Amino acid sequence: TYKSKDCEWSGQAPVCLPCPNGTFTAVDNIMEKCFQCTRCRTELQQIEKTPCTLKQDTVCGCRKNQYQFGEADFFECKNCSPCANGIITNYGNLVLGIILAIFVVICVVYIVNKAVKLVQKNGIASSFYSCVSLPQTSKEPVSEVSKMMIVRVSLPLSTMLTWDPE
Repeated sequence: TYKSKDCEWSGQAPVCLPCPNGTFTAVDNIMEKCFQCTRCRTELQQIEKTPCTLKQDTVCGCRKNQYQFGEADFFECKNCSPCANGIITNYGNLVLGIILAIFVVICVVYIVNKAVKLVQKNGIASSFYSCVSLPQTSKEPVSEVSKMMIVRVSLPLSTMLTWDPE
Protein backbone atom coordinates (compact mmCIF):
# COMPACT_ATOMS: atom_id res chain seq x y z
CA THR A 1 0.00 0.00 0.00
CA TYR A 2 0.98 3.63 -0.33
CA LYS A 3 -0.08 6.82 1.47
CA SER A 4 -2.52 8.47 -0.92
CA LYS A 5 -3.68 11.20 1.49
CA ASP A 6 -2.38 12.71 4.74
CA CYS A 7 -4.54 12.88 7.86
CA GLU A 8 -7.16 15.63 7.84
CA TRP A 9 -7.52 15.84 11.66
CA SER A 10 -5.17 15.02 14.48
CA GLY A 11 -5.43 11.48 15.78
CA GLN A 12 -6.61 10.24 12.40
CA ALA A 13 -4.69 7.73 10.22
CA PRO A 14 -3.60 8.65 6.69
CA VAL A 15 -5.51 7.20 3.76
CA CYS A 16 -3.61 4.22 2.34
CA LEU A 17 -4.45 2.44 -0.89
CA PRO A 18 -3.08 -0.72 -2.48
CA CYS A 19 -0.65 -0.29 -5.35
CA PRO A 20 -2.12 -0.75 -8.82
CA ASN A 21 -0.98 -3.71 -10.95
CA GLY A 22 2.58 -3.34 -12.27
CA THR A 23 3.69 -1.24 -9.27
CA PHE A 24 4.96 -1.93 -5.73
CA THR A 25 6.11 -0.37 -2.45
CA ALA A 26 8.55 -2.12 -0.15
CA VAL A 27 7.29 -0.23 2.96
CA ASP A 28 3.65 0.44 3.87
CA ASN A 29 2.34 3.89 4.83
CA ILE A 30 5.56 5.78 4.11
CA MET A 31 5.81 6.17 0.35
CA GLU A 32 3.42 8.58 -1.31
CA LYS A 33 3.43 6.66 -4.56
CA CYS A 34 4.09 3.18 -5.83
CA PHE A 35 7.11 2.38 -7.97
CA GLN A 36 6.95 0.87 -11.43
CA CYS A 37 7.95 -2.80 -11.48
CA THR A 38 11.27 -3.54 -13.17
CA ARG A 39 11.07 -5.35 -16.49
CA CYS A 40 13.83 -7.84 -17.14
CA ARG A 41 15.81 -6.91 -20.25
CA THR A 42 15.47 -9.74 -22.74
CA GLU A 43 17.93 -8.03 -25.12
CA LEU A 44 20.55 -8.68 -22.40
CA GLN A 45 19.27 -12.28 -22.01
CA GLN A 46 17.82 -11.56 -18.54
CA ILE A 47 14.99 -13.72 -17.24
CA GLU A 48 12.46 -13.13 -14.48
CA LYS A 49 13.49 -15.08 -11.37
CA THR A 50 10.78 -13.66 -9.08
CA PRO A 51 7.75 -11.71 -10.33
CA CYS A 52 6.81 -8.27 -9.04
CA THR A 53 4.36 -8.26 -6.11
CA LEU A 54 2.67 -5.40 -4.24
CA LYS A 55 5.56 -5.45 -1.71
CA GLN A 56 8.58 -6.46 -3.83
CA ASP A 57 10.10 -5.50 -7.17
CA THR A 58 10.83 -8.01 -9.92
CA VAL A 59 14.04 -10.00 -9.43
CA CYS A 60 15.87 -10.55 -12.72
CA GLY A 61 18.58 -13.12 -13.27
CA CYS A 62 20.24 -15.38 -15.80
CA ARG A 63 19.50 -18.87 -17.12
CA LYS A 64 21.39 -21.96 -16.00
CA ASN A 65 25.02 -22.00 -17.26
CA GLN A 66 25.05 -18.20 -17.56
CA TYR A 67 26.51 -15.50 -15.32
CA GLN A 68 25.81 -11.80 -14.72
CA PHE A 69 28.29 -9.39 -16.31
CA GLY A 70 28.17 -5.63 -15.74
CA GLU A 71 26.35 -3.18 -13.47
CA ALA A 72 23.75 -4.44 -11.00
CA ASP A 73 20.71 -2.97 -12.80
CA PHE A 74 22.04 -3.25 -16.34
CA PHE A 75 23.80 -6.59 -16.24
CA GLU A 76 24.12 -8.83 -19.27
CA CYS A 77 23.81 -12.60 -19.09
CA LYS A 78 26.76 -14.37 -20.68
CA ASN A 79 27.28 -18.06 -21.30
CA CYS A 80 29.72 -19.89 -19.05
CA SER A 81 32.70 -21.53 -20.71
CA PRO A 82 32.65 -25.33 -20.96
CA CYS A 83 35.12 -26.12 -18.16
CA ALA A 84 35.46 -29.14 -15.90
CA ASN A 85 34.12 -28.61 -12.38
CA GLY A 86 36.29 -26.19 -10.42
CA ILE A 87 38.29 -24.98 -13.43
CA ILE A 88 37.96 -21.49 -14.88
CA THR A 89 39.35 -20.64 -18.29
CA ASN A 90 40.01 -17.18 -19.64
CA TYR A 91 41.71 -17.50 -23.01
CA GLY A 92 41.95 -13.72 -23.41
CA ASN A 93 44.50 -13.49 -20.58
CA LEU A 94 46.42 -16.49 -21.95
CA VAL A 95 46.76 -14.89 -25.38
CA LEU A 96 47.77 -11.56 -23.84
CA GLY A 97 50.40 -13.33 -21.71
CA ILE A 98 51.88 -15.10 -24.73
CA ILE A 99 52.04 -11.86 -26.73
CA LEU A 100 53.70 -10.08 -23.80
CA ALA A 101 56.27 -12.88 -23.38
CA ILE A 102 57.14 -12.76 -27.09
CA PHE A 103 57.54 -8.97 -26.89
CA VAL A 104 59.86 -9.23 -23.87
CA VAL A 105 62.02 -11.86 -25.61
CA ILE A 106 62.29 -9.68 -28.73
CA CYS A 107 63.29 -6.67 -26.60
CA VAL A 108 65.96 -8.63 -24.72
CA VAL A 109 67.40 -10.05 -27.95
CA TYR A 110 67.44 -6.55 -29.48
CA ILE A 111 69.23 -5.02 -26.47
CA VAL A 112 71.84 -7.79 -26.30
CA ASN A 113 72.43 -7.55 -30.07
CA LYS A 114 72.77 -3.77 -29.82
CA ALA A 115 75.30 -4.07 -26.97
CA VAL A 116 77.40 -6.62 -28.87
CA LYS A 117 77.41 -4.42 -32.00
CA LEU A 118 78.42 -1.39 -29.93
CA VAL A 119 81.33 -3.28 -28.36
CA GLN A 120 82.45 -4.60 -31.75
CA LYS A 121 82.04 -1.24 -33.50
CA ASN A 122 84.02 0.78 -30.97
CA GLY A 123 86.64 -1.90 -30.31
CA ILE A 124 86.25 -1.40 -26.60
CA ALA A 125 86.17 -5.03 -25.55
CA SER A 126 89.83 -5.02 -24.49
CA SER A 127 89.20 -2.15 -22.05
CA PHE A 128 86.70 -4.26 -20.15
CA TYR A 129 89.02 -7.14 -19.22
CA SER A 130 88.88 -7.78 -15.52
CA CYS A 131 92.19 -8.06 -13.70
CA VAL A 132 91.84 -11.57 -12.40
CA SER A 133 94.61 -14.06 -11.90
CA LEU A 134 93.38 -17.42 -13.04
CA PRO A 135 94.82 -20.53 -11.48
CA GLN A 136 96.57 -22.51 -14.19
CA THR A 137 96.57 -26.26 -14.12
CA SER A 138 98.93 -26.53 -17.09
CA LYS A 139 101.86 -24.59 -18.43
CA GLU A 140 100.00 -23.57 -21.59
CA PRO A 141 99.00 -19.89 -21.99
CA VAL A 142 95.37 -18.91 -21.55
CA SER A 143 93.64 -18.75 -24.93
CA GLU A 144 91.80 -15.69 -26.21
CA VAL A 145 88.51 -17.60 -25.95
CA SER A 146 89.13 -18.21 -22.25
CA LYS A 147 89.99 -14.53 -21.76
CA MET A 148 86.75 -13.50 -23.44
CA MET A 149 84.83 -15.55 -20.90
CA ILE A 150 85.96 -13.25 -18.10
CA VAL A 151 85.08 -10.03 -19.91
CA ARG A 152 82.53 -7.97 -18.06
CA VAL A 153 80.60 -5.60 -20.31
CA SER A 154 79.23 -2.75 -18.25
CA LEU A 155 77.67 -0.31 -20.67
CA PRO A 156 75.15 2.23 -19.40
CA LEU A 157 71.58 1.11 -20.00
CA SER A 158 70.81 4.34 -21.86
CA THR A 159 73.53 3.46 -24.41
CA MET A 160 71.99 0.07 -25.05
CA LEU A 161 68.47 1.46 -25.42
CA THR A 162 69.35 4.19 -27.93
CA TRP A 163 67.75 3.55 -31.32
CA ASP A 164 70.36 3.70 -34.07
CA PRO A 165 69.07 2.17 -37.33
CA GLU A 166 71.93 1.10 -39.58
